[in-house]
Amino acid sequence: MPIKHTIYTVSFFLATVLFSCTPLKISKIKNGQTIEKQGIIFYLPQTEITAVINIEKSFRIDGQFSKESQNFLPVKQKNSIPQYRIKNIQLTQVAEPDTSQCYFIERCKAQINLDNKNILLGFNLPKTLERKTNFPEINNFSTPANLPDYNDYFIKKNIKEVIDTVYKVVKRDSISYTKKSFVKKEIEKNKTDYAYDIYRYLIKLRKHKFKLIADINDSSITPNSLKIRLYQIDSLEQILKSLIAGKEIVTPSSYVFHFKPNSNNLSDTIAFFSESYGINQQTGKPIIIRISMLPEFYQKFTSKITGKGLPYRIPIQADVSLFIGKNLIKKQRIMISQMGKTLKYPSNIIRNKHISVSYNPLTGNIEKILKIQK
Repeated sequence: MPIKHTIYTVSFFLATVLFSCTPLKISKIKNGQTIEKQGIIFYLPQTEITAVINIEKSFRIDGQFSKESQNFLPVKQKNSIPQYRIKNIQLTQVAEPDTSQCYFIERCKAQINLDNKNILLGFNLPKTLERKTNFPEINNFSTPANLPDYNDYFIKKNIKEVIDTVYKVVKRDSISYTKKSFVKKEIEKNKTDYAYDIYRYLIKLRKHKFKLIADINDSSITPNSLKIRLYQIDSLEQILKSLIAGKEIVTPSSYVFHFKPNSNNLSDTIAFFSESYGINQQTGKPIIIRISMLPEFYQKFTSKITGKGLPYRIPIQADVSLFIGKNLIKKQRIMISQMGKTLKYPSNIIRNKHISVSYNPLTGNIEKILKIQK
């Protein structure tokens, strides 16, 4: 199509949109203002930065027979002091309603699309354009700090046979003497006996494992079957070792922090981290979140458009940095709505029900203006 014809078509289309319907009214609501007319209230979004810090707590607990098995082990096992480490950090941009950018719209025949927080998503949006905010994953489950039980892996008698020495006084004629004899009897096993059973079984497992590895050239043993058998032996060995030597328990958890930056608040200490106490509010290295706006993305223009048009935002780009003490742990670039500009677009654009206006749900800027196919 020639450029001249394209210009005429677009001009006719805009003229139809601008003058075909009764003007609607969009007004800004001030804090505490009373609304007496019928209409719809919506907000523009402001950017909230959500920091999710996932940590792991590790500590060693005694096995079921740790005390009784000290004579079998080369190193004495003791319960360790809990140690914390940061596994990963997620910085996520979340949209929250900006109470300073609250609007009331009247006489609107278009379909107004809002999210569950009454943040404006657009007008006449088809379902394919509606988007949901992806929230960061939060892990607050803890694995049970339980160790295996002896009875789950051993079926043995609760008694053992021992040979006891019995002394008996024998009288013969006028002579008496002491006779020593050996008697077999059964006594109940104690915890040291159970620990020794485990210890002997571990030795058998090691011998069996060595035999499998030594026979690696045996044609009857395939590499895949050898791998499976060695894995099963290693798993059982770890379970038995935990009965007499204890086990290291690792429990994950997540901490969520929220930060809303503005021109007067570009940095905040959200918590402290210590390897001995984990995430807390007073001990360890400070966890600092800091906003650095990019100078090249400052809006240098000044809008002279005033009135009651369709509000939208031009967000500003910034770097979000997370420090632990003086160490930079994570840096991420995001768009911040409330530190940009709020402008107005002619509200008559949404009078036509065949026009779709799409807003970015996180930043509040207009992304698309489309003609809906009939």
